[in-house]
Amino acid sequence: MNLLVFNWHEPFLHNLSKLGHQLHIVEPQAVSLNRIDGNYAWQTCYRPFPPNASDIRDLDSLRGVFLESKIDLAICLTYFDLALFKHFPAPKIYYPITPFRGGFEEMSPIEKQDAECYVSHLLENVFLAYSSQGMRQKDLGTSDKQHYLFNASNGVDLEDYHSYDGEIPAVLRVGNRIQIRRTLNYPLQTQVLEGIPHLVLGTNPGMPNARLSKDWDDLRMVLRKHRLFLSLYTPDFDLETVEMSQLEAMATGMPIVGTPHPGCLIEDGKNGFVSSDPEILREKIMLLLKDRDLAVRLGENARQTVAEKYGFEKYRKEWNQVLETVVSTRKGSKPSSQPKEKLVIQWEGPLTTGDAFGESNRKTIQSLHQQGAFVIPSPKNEQIVVEHLMANHFEGVKTLEVLGRGLSSPIRPSIRILSPFFQDSQVSEQNNIAKTFAYFYCEQGSLPTRWVEHVKQDRIREVWVSSNMEKRFYEAEGIPGERLAVVPRGVESSDSALDIALELEGKFALLYAGTTYSHDGGGHRASGLPERVPIRGKDRFLVLFDRGVKGTARKA
Repeated sequence: MNLLVFNWHEPFLHNLSKLGHQLHIVEPQAVSLNRIDGNYAWQTCYRPFPPNASDIRDLDSLRGVFLESKIDLAICLTYFDLALFKHFPAPKIYYPITPFRGGFEEMSPIEKQDAECYVSHLLENVFLAYSSQGMRQKDLGTSDKQHYLFNASNGVDLEDYHSYDGEIPAVLRVGNRIQIRRTLNYPLQTQVLEGIPHLVLGTNPGMPNARLSKDWDDLRMVLRKHRLFLSLYTPDFDLETVEMSQLEAMATGMPIVGTPHPGCLIEDGKNGFVSSDPEILREKIMLLLKDRDLAVRLGENARQTVAEKYGFEKYRKEWNQVLETVVSTRKGSKPSSQPKEKLVIQWEGPLTTGDAFGESNRKTIQSLHQQGAFVIPSPKNEQIVVEHLMANHFEGVKTLEVLGRGLSSPIRPSIRILSPFFQDSQVSEQNNIAKTFAYFYCEQGSLPTRWVEHVKQDRIREVWVSSNMEKRFYEAEGIPGERLAVVPRGVESSDSALDIALELEGKFALLYAGTTYSHDGGGHRASGLPERVPIRGKDRFLVLFDRGVKGTARKA
């Protein structure tokens, strides 16, 4: 079976590879995403790259996978995967490694309602698999959608972990970004470990006594040598799951000291010690540091606990059952068929977030879709979507869905738009597969020299700028005035009646959606154009154009 999966978690994928299937692993760098540990490709410090896997590191390769249709099933671990694979023509499993709705409580009622609708949209035709009832409840609430609960969501091959001796009288903790992940309770760690020798393995910038493991062998050596493993959570941690690092420690034969939670495997005094009291936690840690024989006895029981509840054969059987069920019952979604008259546009340049330019890029692409234009992002794009895996980054998630839809389509574009972040200075005749337009912002400085050359050579037919002032600026740089079109980023009174007649086949497209420079530029409506593309927010305007009709603006 050929499985497509995003690389969010090397230990999970390493286990998945042991099921014997062929993995096609999409690296975050393919769409310029960074994980919570700051990395964007496979890290051998966590696990060696599986021999039965191939890695996908760029959009060209990802487009090839989407169009070849050789994948039997896609496994989505986060809502980013759900969005990117939404239009991928294969059955899909959603198995969350973090709750989808973890950040919903931070949203306003209107934003939350929009997010809830979008979640339902993403979960259409997706088989839902959850590690626990708690995770399912947090993710779906009262939804009655079909789902599967694992009895062995994680598995540990005990042959990989053994020979504990605990000869180093120090505490070990494993985790990335512990300081910023609230449920990992860094304040309690600081309190409990004060003055006690310890090591933290993982990406934790600025944290004392922390380092990254060199490789998997180094990780397993540290597990064998350190006396005990510390597992701390906040009181509201309610996912009923056990982190892989704790399972590995127990499989090695380490005793655990930690706080209670619904999925806690620690039986006080049997395979470790559990308490919510910082002083008791310190007391138990000191006891194990002084008594190595006690640590060995508790560690043997911890290894037996893992063997009974998370043995690898149980994991293998459970996962293969789910994979076979989904492949046999789900036909998967097919790419949307595109009407012949639909305007097809290739977009070149990154889609960013966190600034005005990025918002314009995303809104433009999304709105072009809604207005009858099918946008295909260029496989050469540098996609910069989000920085952290937060549930409230829905604009970035929606951008990924647009990207996935484009990658799933073999349609050739007839129009090409270069965004202000297009970095390829050479617009060759070979790449000029369609009529090429471009837009640029004065804040970026002068137009690239080659852009000027390409305009003069008719490779770029027209450059859109944001004001008459910018038009004069670029005219002075050698761009003929008739090749410059003023399409404001916002709506200024002096520029609200645009004299533009772009030669675009089809109806009309949205060029910009954003804020205005001033309030008196509003109040205009596009004559004869339907009321579409509602955009929430204060003083947001749409700038639209139609062939041979003056561009106008209307308040959204």
